[in-house]
Amino acid sequence: MAVLLLSGCAPGGASPTSSPPSGAPQSREIEQRTLILALEREPASISIVPPNQANLAGSSDGRVLRPFNAFLELVDGNGDPHPYLAESLPKLGTDSWQVFPDGSMETRYRFREGIAWHDGTPFSPEDYAFAWRVMSTPSAGFTLGATVPMNLMESVAAPDSRSLVVRWRQLYADAAQLQLGGSRLGLPIFPRHILEAPFGATERDTFLNHPYWTREFIGLGPYKLDRWDPGVVIEGNAFGGHILGAPKIPHIRFELIPDANTVVANVRAGTVDVALASLKPEVGEALQQDWVPSSGGTVLYQDSSLTQVLFQFRPDIVSPSALLDVRVRKALAYAIDKAVYNDVVSVGHGTLLNSIFLPSAAGYPVIDAATNKYPLDLAASERWIKEAGFTRGPDGIFVNADGLRLNFEFSTIDSQATSRTVVGSMWRKAGLDAQEAAITGAAATDPEARSTFRAVTIQQPGADENNQMAFLTSTQISTAENRWRGTNRGGWNSPDFDRLVDALNNSLDPGQRIQQRALIARHLSEELPVIMMTSNVSAEAIGPGLYGPGKVALRATGEISWNIDQWEWR
Repeated sequence: MAVLLLSGCAPGGASPTSSPPSGAPQSREIEQRTLILALEREPASISIVPPNQANLAGSSDGRVLRPFNAFLELVDGNGDPHPYLAESLPKLGTDSWQVFPDGSMETRYRFREGIAWHDGTPFSPEDYAFAWRVMSTPSAGFTLGATVPMNLMESVAAPDSRSLVVRWRQLYADAAQLQLGGSRLGLPIFPRHILEAPFGATERDTFLNHPYWTREFIGLGPYKLDRWDPGVVIEGNAFGGHILGAPKIPHIRFELIPDANTVVANVRAGTVDVALASLKPEVGEALQQDWVPSSGGTVLYQDSSLTQVLFQFRPDIVSPSALLDVRVRKALAYAIDKAVYNDVVSVGHGTLLNSIFLPSAAGYPVIDAATNKYPLDLAASERWIKEAGFTRGPDGIFVNADGLRLNFEFSTIDSQATSRTVVGSMWRKAGLDAQEAAITGAAATDPEARSTFRAVTIQQPGADENNQMAFLTSTQISTAENRWRGTNRGGWNSPDFDRLVDALNNSLDPGQRIQQRALIARHLSEELPVIMMTSNVSAEAIGPGLYGPGKVALRATGEISWNIDQWEWR
């Protein structure tokens, strides 16, 4: 049976907008069938935020975290928030969201009754307050407290057994949807009854190495961890005490299969029901074509991040220095055919982008009208490069007044090799001498190496506008002083951009915020610290008989598994 898409709707009463086909009742065998999901990388932890330490190094995947965790809000497939643990979300102008004369704020939550941890211990708002104390302790090994919105919070407190109060140092327009910030799954929560004693221990390793972070995890989500064999499998059983009700499928098993070909073979054989292995779009296309005659299943193409061409702006590193000239960057932008790039890299499934703001953003037509566009235009590319002082040499490559080629290194990590080849060939066709180079080995993950690229690279940051702006603000410039941990790897420094971002962050008026986003989009498209390309697409294969998984909005959190408690066999 073809997979039906479940549209975004409020949790609790969630139901498909189209009813499943009628027929005989499900057999007991079908009802008890285990859901098998393939993962290509093992998560470091299934806690929302684990400590930043060597033995927990690894990937963090919202598709895996979602089944075992519950949050203040639940973001649906359209990217819209709904109350989850909370009875309702803060609303500006009410007692739940107050703004004070000094510019500070306070948001309040009241929790549903009957929330319990997987071990049966009653939930308390103090669990959130405890997590905040942990996150705010430098020696505890967490870095999330330095990101939006956590770094804007002054305190998190539990005044009574059903309430939570967040005190904010400044205005923050997205205070009602914390999953839009640096933590993809919102305000972290830890079980105080398990971690408070080890956190207070003299030896910090007692806390950092506690088995809670891995094989003894206890959460609030629809599934309870039953077994975790490192490198092999993670299993969960339906949690009857889940606040939105027990999930419809009683057992789930994440199988760790790093090879995409093996994943596809298992999907074809029916031994894997869902491929969360981020299959390449062309692999998804081939699988879907095989399934068409037999209605064997479906493939969902999910936008997981954005692709940008990033320039080096540090004068002591960039080579050639001509890249600091915006006219040269505009010439490079006009030489790229984004549609062809999308066809080659994403088999046409990506979204073409002109700014850091997604087409789903409020007031997007206003933002888009303010944005300078750079469609493929080789005449415009040549006009800008000549204005910057270059002329075509005998071999068609542009040279400067001294006859030296405009030669620059275009370096990317191995997984972006196709993107590098496609864009590099477009530039060379336009007479712009791009020299492709691969970033391999330890350099591919070394923050210093990733920040000291010589000329041009590709980055794929998260899609949320807060993350996008953080990648370009001066406070996030990666330096030796901050151990190259800043998110602004290109070193672009624009006081005007910083002021525009501050103005947006300090405004709560929706109409005003649209205009401020438009000003930001215009500034970025004029200065071109990055060339916006397309959304980064991966394919997820869904085998036959599973009802519920659907394509999600780019800004959705938890991705395909956001509503996993509603999935069922048909």
